[in-house]
Amino acid sequence: MKKKIKQPENWSQDIYKLNDIADSVIFNLRKFEKNSGEVIKAPDSNRPLREQVWEIKWLASKLHEVLLAGPIRTVFSADRLNLTAQQYFLLRARGFELFTAKQLGISPVGDYECYRMCVYKNEQAVCFMDPDETPEVKTVDNKTGHKRIRIRLAHSPEECELKHLRPEQREFFTKHRPDVLERMKADETGY
Repeated sequence: MKKKIKQPENWSQDIYKLNDIADSVIFNLRKFEKNSGEVIKAPDSNRPLREQVWEIKWLASKLHEVLLAGPIRTVFSADRLNLTAQQYFLLRARGFELFTAKQLGISPVGDYECYRMCVYKNEQAVCFMDPDETPEVKTVDNKTGHKRIRIRLAHSPEECELKHLRPEQREFFTKHRPDVLERMKADETGY
């Protein structure tokens, strides 16, 4: 009878724990080796166990880079358009909600496609365009007189220009969310 393996609720935390456990084991092995003058060998190996634990630590850091840090760095960089489907779904598995079909109200479309269509690029920046976002409004605090600015991760369609849409974006929004195109800035040619 196979034992069912319980899926971790937060696999990224497990990677951090693996790294911490490896650090603790290495620390204690060094302490033992220093106090006893002996080196513990790995079973069925002539290599010190400490070296094999270092390899586990190295593997944990590589897992962290590939499964979490790399995708996060990409999504928050100017290279966000090149986030791969694998990276997108790794971030989704970690709990990041990145422009899903459900959020955009177009369920027959894949989530990764929605994400790619919401990455907007012009001469100044590569950013997100959130079809449900409203234009930036600067308000003044009546008591202090200081301007308040809302923190946002994406621009509204009103802050984006039609001429900067990639052809596949124009086709996507024409088909699935024409209201977004109507809200975008058009240049003198109508695009």
